[in-house]
Amino acid sequence: MKKKQLIIALLISVLSFGSAIFAQKSPTNYFISGRKLISLDLEKNSELIKEISYRLDVDQRQELYDIYAIDFTSAMLKNGFFGFGIGSDRQGDTGGRKIALSLELSGLGVVAGTLIFYSLGQNSIPEFKDPENKLDSIILFSGIIAGAGIFLGGRIFSIIRPYVYASNHNNLLKTVLRLSENDELAFMPLVNPVDKEFGFVAQIRL
Repeated sequence: MKKKQLIIALLISVLSFGSAIFAQKSPTNYFISGRKLISLDLEKNSELIKEISYRLDVDQRQELYDIYAIDFTSAMLKNGFFGFGIGSDRQGDTGGRKIALSLELSGLGVVAGTLIFYSLGQNSIPEFKDPENKLDSIILFSGIIAGAGIFLGGRIFSIIRPYVYASNHNNLLKTVLRLSENDELAFMPLVNPVDKEFGFVAQIRL
């Protein structure tokens, strides 16, 4: 009889402890916390987001993914038509914007510098005035080709970059929200540092 009472008391203690832990934060609050962490910095907060994902059901995690997944189409079109990484900037990819902007401006700068040098050289460099000397044409042609190549390289980069950035972002988001896992049963430790107690929560995917 005493053993039965002891077992019942232990079960009540475990259930009370679990109820106290879950009462601290409802799934809705975990969902809101997940949104805040993702919007602040997905990469830096990835571990915290993954911990929160254990408190959310599949529908809530999928909703978070749908909200914060990035589309690359609009950014790609803007970078292609307008250039200078405008689409990447709207996408939130500041690194891609800086690289695209630097490459395209550098290309234009080389072309402009070549034209200025050619124009000034016609008046100040004797070799440019010699009709048999093709130095001026070589410099003009080489500078324009080099500048155009740098500019074109920057434009190609800015077209490809949105897809790469969106793919990396979405894959990380899917991973931290555990939408890419195939496990039907997952365990998450629950710790109460105040009372020095711990337990586990099990999540079954149906």
